[in-house]
Amino acid sequence: MTVSNETGLSHEQITVAATAVGVTMPVGRTPVRATMTLETAQIRFTYHGTAPSAAVGHLMDVGDAITLEGAVNITNFRAIRSGSTSGVLSVTLETL
Repeated sequence: MTVSNETGLSHEQITVAATAVGVTMPVGRTPVRATMTLETAQIRFTYHGTAPSAAVGHLMDVGDAITLEGAVNITNFRAIRSGSTSGVLSVTLETL
């Protein structure tokens, strides 16, 4: 993992279950980057504004990490579990 020049803004753990969920956006400051790692179980995600399903979207396996750049991509991010077990995403938002 590379830590950038941006400043950590917030951290949350999201339980990704049978209904698509997104990131909690902080009030007052706009994040420019989100770093996410997956624990517990496989999920699918999108970041273009349409919700994923258990069979449609980018597949993310336990231990994988993704970085989203830009407030629009972070706002549009949605994830759903791909099987019967919920995943847990650790999310850190950064700002300039």
